[in-house]
Amino acid sequence: MKTIILRVSATLISIVTLNSTVTEARTVQSNDLARYAQRIDSISHELRQELVTHYRHTHEFDYLMRSISRIINMAHHITEVSVHSHSSLQHISNDLEGIDREAHHINEIMKASTLSWNGRSHTHGRTSHVHRLRYSLNETIHSMQDAVSSLRHQYKRRSSHRPSHIIQRQTSPGISLLSLILSQL
Repeated sequence: MKTIILRVSATLISIVTLNSTVTEARTVQSNDLARYAQRIDSISHELRQELVTHYRHTHEFDYLMRSISRIINMAHHITEVSVHSHSSLQHISNDLEGIDREAHHINEIMKASTLSWNGRSHTHGRTSHVHRLRYSLNETIHSMQDAVSSLRHQYKRRSSHRPSHIIQRQTSPGISLLSLILSQL
């Protein structure tokens, strides 16, 4: 009886340690993704203010505001989604594709506004810093896409080394370990 209690105690300690390690790994992943999303949000807010200052008299201003607002909303959404360990990397990846499309749309609008041939659009003041912000936004988006892609690749690689019945059930390693030990009693 004493041996059984010792085995169960050791098993429970192992499970707690293993599960806390898995949770910690997921937390690190979600913190990294949340930091990227917060950086996108921060740059987007700053870019929006600069667009208001320098592009408000352009014909394309409304389009710029719609696109930057979509980016900000999607960045908020990604921040919320990425802090949950059950969040889908595919979901985050899809949202990032939307953000990337909007950022490239802003790029095209800014180019059209700067090279306006219709004479109706004009920017106020120097805009080189606005273009640097836009570039920084694109770089951050692409860095986050690379990070998500890398995480998805890591998970696929891990999944390919497991038997299919384990992949389908998605059981916790701690539960599997406990089941194995209890089956030996």
